[in-house]
Amino acid sequence: MNTVFSEITIPSTVDKIGNNVFESNTKLNNIIIKNKEGEEAKFVYESGILMPASKDKILFLSDSYLKSITTFEIPEGITEFATSISNYNNITKLVIPISLTSLENANYLPTSISEIEVKDGNNKYIVDSNYKILYTKDTKELAICYSKEETINLKDENNELGILKLSAFSFKQATNAKNIILPDSLTSIESQVFNNCKNIQEIKMGKNVNNIDSLFKYSNFSGIVTIDAGNENYVVENNVLYTKKEPKTLVTVLYLIDGEFVIDSSVKEIGTLAFHNQNKMTSVIIPDSVTKINSSFNYCQGLVSIEIPRSVESIDGNCFSNCSNLDKVTFYNEKLLETAPWGATKGDKVIDFKG
Repeated sequence: MNTVFSEITIPSTVDKIGNNVFESNTKLNNIIIKNKEGEEAKFVYESGILMPASKDKILFLSDSYLKSITTFEIPEGITEFATSISNYNNITKLVIPISLTSLENANYLPTSISEIEVKDGNNKYIVDSNYKILYTKDTKELAICYSKEETINLKDENNELGILKLSAFSFKQATNAKNIILPDSLTSIESQVFNNCKNIQEIKMGKNVNNIDSLFKYSNFSGIVTIDAGNENYVVENNVLYTKKEPKTLVTVLYLIDGEFVIDSSVKEIGTLAFHNQNKMTSVIIPDSVTKINSSFNYCQGLVSIEIPRSVESIDGNCFSNCSNLDKVTFYNEKLLETAPWGATKGDKVIDFKG
């Protein structure tokens, strides 16, 4: 709804209101619910929160209400919280009700969160106030790390937590983190976990991680990543993440490339989004050890031309999407014509086949 009102009346004829329908209206601070005599209310508006009568979903949060509080308590009855309050840094505490079973992701919350309370009886989430983390009881998935310390050590020597997975954006609230030590129990790291940790000096990963999303540190090129030498799945060399098992895959480059990048001659495959948003990379040298290139070079705005060696047998159809300045892709394997021009912004003009 684009029209801005400070007050809105919802007539009894309205049966359904979509999620975030009033989202752009920051002036709205009062909603009047009209009901026909003798009919049960279809919606309720309490303390700046619009919900269906069942009170199991948030439809709208008043801007004036959110600005007036330091503690945001998700109403009892809400089962899924997927409403963004990320711009309200006056909010420092989050209270999770018994009913909540799904917290969409920490990106919906402000970076200012420094305390979380879970109501007794909630069967989904648990808070560890020592480590300052919120995680799931059943799947041991870390949802939010809200520590404001510079060193965050989740090593968990006695395996008390047993964290298995880091959810997307789960370290968004850890704004001061410089050194992060992850537990050996950890097996999976999702996308965009450490985006907001701009002061990172080192992230230490354990020996059991077997699934790392290439964008786990998306657009954050600060610091280094190290992995336990006993890890059989990944290795970091010169701040570049690779798989250990064959075919050796370049998963992602963990620093900002400025100019040319030379891919190691042991690499067999270039992973999906391995160079995503490396917009200062002007050229890349691909060795003839590489046989497969996935959707690897999206948003490489500085890339003007690239040469693909004859050894490459396949290139993903979206490999060069949003490479707006890419003028030429030189290649020698005729088989690659099947998927050309691989999502390149300039289309067939970039094709430079030399059989």
